Amino acid sequence: MQVIKPEDRVAVIGDGKLGLLIAHVLASKGLKVAFLGRHERKLNLVEGVARVLVTEATATDFAGSFDVVVEASGSPQGIHLALALTRPLGTLVLKSTCSLEGDAQTLPLWSSVANDVVVQEKRVVGSRCGPFPPALELLRQEGTKRLVNAMVDRVVDLSQGVEGIEAAQRKGALKVQLAVGPREKP
Repeated sequence: MQVIKPEDRVAVIGDGKLGLLIAHVLASKGLKVAFLGRHERKLNLVEGVARVLVTEATATDFAGSFDVVVEASGSPQGIHLALALTRPLGTLVLKSTCSLEGDAQTLPLWSSVANDVVVQEKRVVGSRCGPFPPALELLRQEGTKRLVNAMVDRVVDLSQGVEGIEAAQRKGALKVQLAVGPREKP
């Protein structure tokens, strides 16, 4: 099943590791991609996309503008923005999984999601993993290598592993690499 056609207007929501890779891959395939996130530094890591900083007005400013929206924010509220950006009869690709714990303010109400999908006849596609051979081939490409290397915020020696794990857990961190043995100078 082909979800994205070459002429589709595509949005990727989420500037974490997954969103960065998705936006990069789609742009590298020649698609017109709008990449939406909350961190300008992260958005700037991907070349060949239109970058959009998410604000309170984003859902209104871009309402119904995209044929396909990939939701990779990791946030329970991400589905509402994704639905707002998806045109009637468009496709929403869900990549995020979120905690089921929280209060009514943080969890999306299923009825509002269902009503939007049914009334606007939007297609929702769940997507966990894709085919590994093409993904591994993309990781060998120079542009993807540059992006993955740019995602490394910090490299720490394995002997400082606890410090490295704490750094990786900080909000806004992308990748913290634990190094084993001597490191090469860049």
